[in-house]
Amino acid sequence: METRATRVITPLPQEEWGIIKFIRISKNNIDGRNINADIVYVRSLSGEYKMKETPKSHTAKEEFDRLLYGIPQDSFPSDKFDMMIMDMVKQKYPDAKTFNKLMILNVEKEDMQYIKQHPHSIAAIYVFPNISINNMQLASMCRVYQKSLDIYVDWFNSDDFNNEGFNLYYSPDKRDEVNLLMQRFDIEIKKF
Repeated sequence: METRATRVITPLPQEEWGIIKFIRISKNNIDGRNINADIVYVRSLSGEYKMKETPKSHTAKEEFDRLLYGIPQDSFPSDKFDMMIMDMVKQKYPDAKTFNKLMILNVEKEDMQYIKQHPHSIAAIYVFPNISINNMQLASMCRVYQKSLDIYVDWFNSDDFNNEGFNLYYSPDKRDEVNLLMQRFDIEIKKF
């Protein structure tokens, strides 16, 4: 008789607690088959980036559903970084959907290692100033930013999401705000 190893469930150190963000994108490949991929990144929990308060008055059915189906997706936080990424993705993949997974236990982190075994590629993110040809003097005052995110695909579609890129344009009068946002991008958005 074969026995399975027992997994001990323990909490992760609090500084490792986070939310794994998945953005599911899909497209038709060259054969016309619908194929899926997940853009995956991690957000750390903090005083500003935390789970939304749930209403205290649950009905018995709502409490049962919560226990059965887990944390409702609308309970997870979303801020300007998440919205910026989703806005860029939706320009190219309008049907993109977000899914969140809480990571506070060692088994949740271990389970995520399975995803890392899948083929992946890098998606480039470009943030450009929206400057007209008639106003090129603004170009010297604005920056172009480049960041990246990981895209994980299934085994059969490993090349179908290579060379993905997403663009976002900002108004030059928002350049200071965008500069601060992009300086914090690598702190707030972590690769899995």
